Amino acid sequence: MVLDPVFSVESLTLGVWINVGARHEPKQLNGVAHLLEHMVFKGTRARSSFEIVSEVEGTGGSINAYTSRETTAYYCRLLHEDLSLGLNILSDLVGEASLKAEDLEKERLVILSELHQAQDTPDDIIFDHFQETAFPDQGVGRSVLGSEVVLKSIKPEELKGFRDRNYGASSMTLVLSGMFDEEEALKQIEERFGNLQVGQPTPFMPGCYKGGEYVQVRRDLEQFHVLLGWPGAALEGPGYYVQMLLATILGGGMSSRLFQKVREDKGLAYSVSSYLSSFQDCGLFTAYAATDPEKLDELLPTMAGAMRSVSEDLGDEELARAKQQIKASLLMSQESTLARAEAYAGQIQVFGKIMTNSEILAPLEAVTVKQVRSAVLPLLTADMTLAIIGPQHPSWDLSQVQRLYRGLEK
Repeated sequence: MVLDPVFSVESLTLGVWINVGARHEPKQLNGVAHLLEHMVFKGTRARSSFEIVSEVEGTGGSINAYTSRETTAYYCRLLHEDLSLGLNILSDLVGEASLKAEDLEKERLVILSELHQAQDTPDDIIFDHFQETAFPDQGVGRSVLGSEVVLKSIKPEELKGFRDRNYGASSMTLVLSGMFDEEEALKQIEERFGNLQVGQPTPFMPGCYKGGEYVQVRRDLEQFHVLLGWPGAALEGPGYYVQMLLATILGGGMSSRLFQKVREDKGLAYSVSSYLSSFQDCGLFTAYAATDPEKLDELLPTMAGAMRSVSEDLGDEELARAKQQIKASLLMSQESTLARAEAYAGQIQVFGKIMTNSEILAPLEAVTVKQVRSAVLPLLTADMTLAIIGPQHPSWDLSQVQRLYRGLEK
């Protein structure tokens, strides 16, 4: 539990973050964590589905939830005088959800509609194809939404069993950030959450990156969507801050190398960026772009050249700018109680404690130009993963793209 008083605001964010997501699911239940997140809103022993949302929205507040590969979260934003209502409803959701069979049949249709919508969004679904290719037949590689076949087969007792194992006190982090009285908050939290069962959380298998794989999905689209990547640093990995800075320098904003070289200089793409996606034990370093078919053959060597160039001419000024971007993002996010709550929950789940700004920023500030330059070559020499969605087969294969990035082809 984390209590984070912020007396400069009139509102608060209250949330429960649970250490369970898609990577904790057995293969035959892929999608159950996200399905469960939806199902708890269908009603509890004390409230109907409509009452859950209408009571919160009737105060001017909001309630929401999400599922990722490692976490499920339920949270609400309220005026500070409505703390009791928020605690009551959240404890209802995570501890007293009805999970009725008839509601499950209806909610399947909603999830399937969400799945179909994602499949119609190429710059969304490409990340699922990429993740599954990079981590094949592993929990961390499976889609959060699951598959249509599995979603149609999940039984009510399987849903309840997954909830009973994973929605216990040992898996939860409750965070309260904003305007509240600490003594009163502690009293109410004990009343609402004190009787939660400990639970038996489902462990996850370590992620094992498999490179050298290529997935292409042919779709009737106007553009190619291309996602390239390599093994990245874990959240607690020694290279985390180095790769975070590299991702920022390469494609973290309008001043980044990819944006300037691909979009501004050559007009090859509207969307271009790079990311470090880190999990507890593994990660992915990626570069993404969407371009017209006639520009694809020029796009790829331009992206490759931008990445290789970091190892050749990165200087102190550019590194300092990237550090400032990350630092400013961290500090600005602390003006939002929701962002504060999410950050604290993540720190508890990964590090087991709240990190001070100094603890977060010190290793970032310590990264040198030499370290970032030196981080490029190990990525480029690792086996690449490539995903592409587009209207036709491209004129190149994975080995050619790999050679481009290694500087062996122009």
